Amino acid sequence: MVHKLCLNYGPFITTIEGEVFHDFPTPEALTGPKVESHLRELGFGYRAKYIAETARIITQERPPGWLDSLRNPECPAVSAIKQEADESEPTIPTYPAAQEALLGLSGVGPKVADCVCLMGLGWWESVPVDTHVWQIAQRDYSFGKGGKTKTMTKAMYDAVGQHFRKIVGFGVAPSHF
Repeated sequence: MVHKLCLNYGPFITTIEGEVFHDFPTPEALTGPKVESHLRELGFGYRAKYIAETARIITQERPPGWLDSLRNPECPAVSAIKQEADESEPTIPTYPAAQEALLGLSGVGPKVADCVCLMGLGWWESVPVDTHVWQIAQRDYSFGKGGKTKTMTKAMYDAVGQHFRKIVGFGVAPSHF
């Protein structure tokens, strides 16, 4: 899906040995009346609506540079990127604040927000809790005692993430990030 998104909406980078490469699309490239239906044709299914709506929110309801303002200023890979945030909007300096801001977007839940925080915004303390991480937490750390828990609550999600942050040395409270 990422390849299809880049190929159809991302800016051209180069061609190497006959293979065309495109960068990841900007939110602006993913807005427009036909984006959702085209994404559905490309196989995005229910995600098409969320991608189109999130791009619209970012481009039309957030100030310029809002997404960049969520970057971890301490991460060398992302701090080198010029931040174009509106001067009146303060930079979000913590992982919990960045995660919370992302949760306000259409179709973005805790796992997706944490994936964006970790892989796109440089918040290394982010722990996307998917089914595999949840199984490890249950098997190795006794989370969800009393049987197989089918639905993970926000409190359980946060507790698992916090447990793994503590294991790798990121502290014990989100306010410390």
